Amino acid sequence: MISCSDLRQKLALLQAQALEFHKEFAKLQPLEHVQVLEQMDVIKKLFRQMTKGIKELKDAMWDLKIMEPEKNRLREFFGQEINVPPLPAEITPERLKDWQEKGLELHYLPPENMTQEREIAGWKKPDYKYINPSKLPPDATKLPGCWVLVDSRQKPEYQSGDQMYVNDFLGPVLQELRNKGLIEKFRHPQSRFYISPRELEKPEVIAAIAKAYGLKPEQLSLQREIEFNVLGNLHHPEWGMPPSNCSEWFSDLYDAGRRRLCGGYSINGGLAYVGWYDPDDRYVGIGCRFLGRFSS
Repeated sequence: MISCSDLRQKLALLQAQALEFHKEFAKLQPLEHVQVLEQMDVIKKLFRQMTKGIKELKDAMWDLKIMEPEKNRLREFFGQEINVPPLPAEITPERLKDWQEKGLELHYLPPENMTQEREIAGWKKPDYKYINPSKLPPDATKLPGCWVLVDSRQKPEYQSGDQMYVNDFLGPVLQELRNKGLIEKFRHPQSRFYISPRELEKPEVIAAIAKAYGLKPEQLSLQREIEFNVLGNLHHPEWGMPPSNCSEWFSDLYDAGRRRLCGGYSINGGLAYVGWYDPDDRYVGIGCRFLGRFSS
């Protein structure tokens, strides 16, 4: 991350270049025509330097507007300084604008191991009373240590399968996947409900969802349980609060892959709730949320 001192140095350099530009421009007034042409070369060089400096400063400020709030929120949650790396080069202002229009947010998940033994003030940690922790994958409690693209939508209130995620940009994609027979048909073809984890893991489904996100298929998957939990604690506590009384599927391969986890059920613990079902099961009360990941 660019530091405040680096920004001050860039600004000081721009100020010095602007002053020099003003001085050189003032010299033009008493000069003859030939001398003016010669002096213009100096002024053009200064102008190019200033333009480059302004662009570098704007680029640095754009990164900082995203990274500084992230760093502050992580410090507040973990109670210590968390290193937040610069945004990957593939993240640009243009892509960010497109993601924001779709209800997607950029956040950083540090490489922290969120074990049950950790004591973090205010953390609604996962409650494993409905599962056997020994059947979790070895890395189930580890955060990825990368920037992630998060679907910020609230889970809807359960209405016997008629509930829908608001302004869902994935709706048309899911309808097309149902039309192709890649996921089971449902009375609401654009719904995120009544889809099994096995269907959501199909390469064709992942590719279609990734395209809607503007990502490569290898960058996208269902959220993991610990990612949902920590992102909810950090940025979206409403995911675990009424009226959001639906659950969501997670990608964790529970019980050696024979089961899949789900969670977020507000009536039974909200962000802390963790349950499991068969990967071929479909329910009108369990939806889905995908997460994009960027290499550092």
